Amino acid sequence: MARWRTRTTLVCLLLVLAGCATQPPAGVVFPTLSPRREALSYFPSGAPVVAVVKTDPQAAGVRRLAASGALEPLRRAAEAEGVYLTQLIGLLGNDAVIGQPHVDGPPLAVLMTEDDETLDALAKARVIARRATVAGSYRGADLYAERRLAFAVRGRVLLVARTTRQLFEALDTRASDDGFEAARLNAVLPATEPPAVFVRAFVDLRPLVDRAGAAGRSVPLLRALSSAGLTVGSTATELQATLGADTSAEGLTEGDLPALGRPQGRRPTLPDAFPAVAVSDLSALALAAERAARAALPVGVLRVDALRTRLAGAGVRLTPRLLEGPAAIVLDPGGPRLRLQPARPEEVRRTLERVARRLRSPGLRVKREGGLYTLRRRGRLVVRVGLLGGALVAGRAPAAALRAMAAAPLTRLRSPVLVRLPSLGRWYPRPVVLTLGGSPDQLRLDGFSGF
Repeated sequence: MARWRTRTTLVCLLLVLAGCATQPPAGVVFPTLSPRREALSYFPSGAPVVAVVKTDPQAAGVRRLAASGALEPLRRAAEAEGVYLTQLIGLLGNDAVIGQPHVDGPPLAVLMTEDDETLDALAKARVIARRATVAGSYRGADLYAERRLAFAVRGRVLLVARTTRQLFEALDTRASDDGFEAARLNAVLPATEPPAVFVRAFVDLRPLVDRAGAAGRSVPLLRALSSAGLTVGSTATELQATLGADTSAEGLTEGDLPALGRPQGRRPTLPDAFPAVAVSDLSALALAAERAARAALPVGVLRVDALRTRLAGAGVRLTPRLLEGPAAIVLDPGGPRLRLQPARPEEVRRTLERVARRLRSPGLRVKREGGLYTLRRRGRLVVRVGLLGGALVAGRAPAAALRAMAAAPLTRLRSPVLVRLPSLGRWYPRPVVLTLGGSPDQLRLDGFSGF
């Protein structure tokens, strides 16, 4: 799936819709399946990624997305290739299917259009403009090639791929009994969907897990992942997505997951400029991470054990009790910053004081400055840590930044685990928030972003 580029696939689909049709040859029978089933039938049953995408401009989710301006980068990329939305309106309406027929293979897009006459006129115009060349015919479909893609026309059905070889394979799949079944997609879709859904997708997660190697597959949570269903929709103000993965077959426990079944806590407000993670209980996340690390890297965790031994020499026992409470981790360029609202602040305060008095190491200096302990090794900053107003803060950031983080207000989490990204780049330049929740039997990842 590393080579599956959504941008390229969608642009290719728009290019096809803008002019890749001809009249079907004599004797071709038009498809009798529903538009969605017809589009799915060109993908093999083992396809790792298959997404059904609404193309009706009047669908609520599509209309909201277009009105938000989120489709502007796609529109500009299409127009750079000579494709204009006004040319496409008469062709849209049915669901398109965009996916990856094979692991690590290039994408394929299929759509049964609404107007074959308009499609034919646009195709002839594109060939006359020398943007496309005839590449033969196969199984009743006319094949064409362009500089960066290939496409086929079979009646009202349009297929877009990277190469003509892909088109041959897709047409062979359509003629066989090995087509992708809608039931496979429906079986993995989350029980609760966002409003105004315009994308429903099936994702085989096993290739991703396999890339993690033996160490990754030894982690119970990763081993439990097989396939997932994705839905994308929108409200009037937000783009929303839900990814649901069934993990019941592996018998996971709460120890494998970061507090998924626990009550929601509170977190500090996260700055917009940097990626950040917030959790309702840092101790649960730490325990899950340690369990995963011990399963995957039994040698690597020796460092954790060595740290515990050193702290024990200073009279400190690093226990989960010290980490209980909601926390936020901000990943800024200077290094991660942590804020923990400890359930036992006095115990944390005594622990810090004990460490500051007893921790000894060659070249290490500990200095207290305004409630923060600054650790330096041979003059280089190691970490600043301290309890300020009941909040534990730590990091290599300037003291002023840590104090501001400690003073930030608290807000309620939508989920036990929350991740915020500043943006997804120039193709969706808005902050994106992901929440992880569910139970040991059902992992659920919700994403949302304001328009």
